[in-house]
Amino acid sequence: MDKSFYCPLPTKFFIEPGNICNLRCPFCGTGLRRKGFAKGFMSKDDFKIILAKIAPYTKHISLYNYGEPFLNKDFLEMASLATAKGIACATHSNLTAYRFDEQSAEAVIRSGLTFISASIDGASQETYGRYRVGGNFELAVANLALLQRVKERLNSPTPELVWKFLINAFNEHEQEQAQEIAASIGVPIEFHLMDVWGHEEWKSSQHKEQEVWGVEKDQSRVTGTEEEWRKKRDFPVAMDNLKLHPKLHYWCEQPFDAMVINWNGEVFPCVTACADKFSLGNLLDSDLETLWNSAKYRACRKFLYNYGPTQNSDAVCAAQDCELKQKHL
Repeated sequence: MDKSFYCPLPTKFFIEPGNICNLRCPFCGTGLRRKGFAKGFMSKDDFKIILAKIAPYTKHISLYNYGEPFLNKDFLEMASLATAKGIACATHSNLTAYRFDEQSAEAVIRSGLTFISASIDGASQETYGRYRVGGNFELAVANLALLQRVKERLNSPTPELVWKFLINAFNEHEQEQAQEIAASIGVPIEFHLMDVWGHEEWKSSQHKEQEVWGVEKDQSRVTGTEEEWRKKRDFPVAMDNLKLHPKLHYWCEQPFDAMVINWNGEVFPCVTACADKFSLGNLLDSDLETLWNSAKYRACRKFLYNYGPTQNSDAVCAAQDCELKQKHL
């Protein structure tokens, strides 16, 4: 890698339709109503500006971040604009923004979205509601089931639908029940260990038996290990041999290969950055090439690449409050 920390332009982008949500999940900055971020939804016109800048390079857009995508009235049209250019477009949703009917479900299926992950952490309202505070379990499952039925009726290969179940101490006993419900509606289910951010009371027995993302023990019931996640990455060729300190989380690779763009065009080093003061610039008023290899971006890469010894760094990654609490060893 160029030790001046210039990197090839990214092929993956996170674009946030909005950072407003109908739920109050306790480990989410939006759910906690944390201050420090301007709130709003990306406009269709701003999305078009951003899409024009990134389309020549991107293979994949993750159309989500700190908010519920379906609350943005232009969300499905954004997805359609991206996929019309041959760009794979995925989203994660709690599927409780509103109750789908046949017409709205058909609009989702026809939008061109290539992947929808439904965040449903439990098999009953009681357990689901411990984390998805304010959510409606029945509504989430009903919407997911309707999407699957309409997808089958239209004989559409997309979007791929997945029920994503984050395992924690309060729902781990319902994994088999959730599997049965998922099977009954014809949707595959994935189990992931929840990032519990040091909250011991949320740790399931599976957390306690192994480190989060550990691969030493049997993970046949748990998908999404760090090893599997890395295999799915679509790094530029120049990044194939990127080696970061093992204590760094997988998202610490994002400054090297993926750009995170919030609803107002502000760009951040990774998906964990949760305050406007950590912005690296704004893509609406900058060109992609200049912003991607700006001094601020390169400072983040330098800090992460050299992680371990104490660094006198002014990088955003050295300052922001994230799971990397210990900024040096």
